[in-house]
Amino acid sequence: MIEDRNFIKMCEQAEEIQKAWKPQIGDKVKHRLTAVQFISPYDKNTYDDDFYREEGYTYLPIQEQLQNMLLKRSNIFDGYDNVVSIMYYFQLWLNREFYGYYMHKSYPKGNILNELWFAFVMYELYHKIWTGEKWIKKEVK
Repeated sequence: MIEDRNFIKMCEQAEEIQKAWKPQIGDKVKHRLTAVQFISPYDKNTYDDDFYREEGYTYLPIQEQLQNMLLKRSNIFDGYDNVVSIMYYFQLWLNREFYGYYMHKSYPKGNILNELWFAFVMYELYHKIWTGEKWIKKEVK
């Protein structure tokens, strides 16, 4: 499985998401020394949260997992707690933030949809934007 380097870097740098991660069977991960893989039900360490962190695994959430992070924090969306509402706010964010900020930075390249969803989640949950190298806090208006 090929995964975009920028997306992996975004995930590695997202400390909040990495700390909150509870490993589950099927989660997409990247080990510091190997390729992208999925957590297998046959992996004896599947239920050991500390193992994955100590061994240098990075969680690479898929779109459904990113959307679920937003649903769990539905107060961000003023009580809207469905995927259609999330899509609406995603579109607003694209128009406001992506085209206003990221387009001037030649951002993103590669697996654009994963990167956009990840950037949206980081913005909505942690008020952070991606510079191309790291996450920085953004003043929310």
